[in-house]
Amino acid sequence: MATCSLTLTGMIAVGGPGCCSSDGAQKIQPLSFGCPNTLYQGISSTDCPVSIATPGAAGAAFIECPATQDLSSVQLLFVKATQPVVVRIGAEPAELLGSAGTFPTGFAGGETFTYKVDGVTVATTFTAGAQTAAQVAVQINQAAVAAGLAFLPAFVQTNGQLGLRGSATGKDGSIQVTVARATIGYPSLVTVAGQGSDVTARTLLLEFDSNDPPGRIQISGNARVEVLAAGIPA
Repeated sequence: MATCSLTLTGMIAVGGPGCCSSDGAQKIQPLSFGCPNTLYQGISSTDCPVSIATPGAAGAAFIECPATQDLSSVQLLFVKATQPVVVRIGAEPAELLGSAGTFPTGFAGGETFTYKVDGVTVATTFTAGAQTAAQVAVQINQAAVAAGLAFLPAFVQTNGQLGLRGSATGKDGSIQVTVARATIGYPSLVTVAGQGSDVTARTLLLEFDSNDPPGRIQISGNARVEVLAAGIPA
């Protein structure tokens, strides 16, 4: 895959007459990295400012950050907004993977499993038809829909065990087992949180460690934004 070169130019000037420094000296900081040109597998940007409008105050609800969906991991991110926005770095929902579940379950009907996903309680009473992991997931998802969720939290892992995944990211997301069921891989009461670090800014420039770059960027606020992102294409 061809690589793309991205060059940052410019200067940041700090100080000068009237500045708080004792001598009023001005410091010039070049806006560049260790190498003049940094190579990336892919670069994505908004062609022109994009309007975003999320419900409530900035940080209350998030959408996918423009221009970042084309990348599986982001190594450089530049955001410029007309109003302060909240950028969530490494946004992922809470995920709780079951283990050591026994399938077929041997359920006779009436067995229960209860958990909270993103603050919503989902209580499942299994029927005798919930024997395989897939059948258990179907009944958990049916209970989730009945509880008002707009997504299906239960899935089957590649190893055949059950998994639970939320929808909200960062501090807004969580999964909490409140009634355990060892047979399906959840033997104890446990809580996991969503992932993501929030940064509030009008102008944001971040370069991430290439060995551990974030994969998903979200944004919240009411503003017109320009975004440039570079990294590995999806």
